[in-house]
Amino acid sequence: MNDYDRSFVNQIQSGKKNHQIVETILVLSHHLELNVIAEGIETQEQLERLQHLGYKFGQGYLFSKPLSHKTAEALLASKSLY
Repeated sequence: MNDYDRSFVNQIQSGKKNHQIVETILVLSHHLELNVIAEGIETQEQLERLQHLGYKFGQGYLFSKPLSHKTAEALLASKSLY
């Protein structure tokens, strides 16, 4: 999986140029058969725009503040993957 700079997501709602960049990154990743992670999702609006474009993976403060590796491991271990 590849991720890209959160500055694109951070300003996705403020201008058409960033929206086009974010869309192009997704199209390119599909052509290269890569999954891409949208970084820096902080608002519900950003999440909805990314989902509308077709992003499947994302991370950011909307979901959780940064966690230490031990806390993240414990969180993942406590969740059933089935």
